[in-house]
Amino acid sequence: MGIKRPQRLVLVSFVVTMLSLVGCASGDSAEKKPTTTGHATTSPTPTKTKAPTPSPQPSPVTKPITFPACEELVTQEEITAHVGDGFIFIPGQSSEDGLLQSALGPSAKAALDQAVQSSYCIWAIPQSDGSTVLLSAELPDKARDTFLAELRASDFTETEINGSPTFVWETDQHYGPRFVWYGFSGNILVTSLALSPNGEIGKIALARIKEANPST
Repeated sequence: MGIKRPQRLVLVSFVVTMLSLVGCASGDSAEKKPTTTGHATTSPTPTKTKAPTPSPQPSPVTKPITFPACEELVTQEEITAHVGDGFIFIPGQSSEDGLLQSALGPSAKAALDQAVQSSYCIWAIPQSDGSTVLLSAELPDKARDTFLAELRASDFTETEINGSPTFVWETDQHYGPRFVWYGFSGNILVTSLALSPNGEIGKIALARIKEANPST
């Protein structure tokens, strides 16, 4: 009888050990937290914005040069004071008349042939050879520069009035001496053909045109 007792004790120990293992396994399972699956969130990649292309700036608009009417360019009172009594404005005349053309040299004619615009004025004593002529013109840059260079290389006498170069030369025509006067301001050229060497009528006209065109 005493022989079977040890086998029972071994069996009991084995059962107790197995129960302990099962209890541990159950505890471990209970302590485990459920895992969740989901999509990983990522920060959006910033999109580079292209800098706007600046709009081209419009070119500054250049106002056309305007020439005052002849009787505003030089008044009758100024003609009487600087030219003499009896001289009156003669309307409807052309710069192609022989008086002016005979006084102009080839360089002046070449420059004036390229004029963008021009204005011709003449004051005279009716039924006589006495006259004073004004020709105002707007020249292209190249024509102005070429004519200026040729005047400076010629026998014309150069002076300056308020920053404007002027030139004078005496021409002897069949009815007596005349003085050709040129005055420049920017692209403006004023030509005066008169009896006086001081170019007063040309100076007045150039000043009036500059007043009418402040940007020149």
